[in-house]
Amino acid sequence: MRSSLEPVAQLSTGGSVHLSDRHLQSAGEMAYEVGIEYGTFRLAGRAIAAECRVTNVYRREGGAWKIVHHHTDVSPAMVDALRDLTRA
Repeated sequence: MRSSLEPVAQLSTGGSVHLSDRHLQSAGEMAYEVGIEYGTFRLAGRAIAAECRVTNVYRREGGAWKIVHHHTDVSPAMVDALRDLTRA
């Protein structure tokens, strides 16, 4: 998962993300969480505000919960900023 987020993280500065309307369900060594992520940050110098549905999947490893999957809706503002970068 980290490898898929690193390219965007390298272009991002500042900001914050928080999860709202959170629902969590676990069964044994697996759990999932759904909700709405709200975030603001700068991507390639552009101010971005995002509101995305999110799903996180966790697995318990060595007594600690580790995220093994993260999925969100596409953020139109992020897509526009990344598209502009590829045109430059």
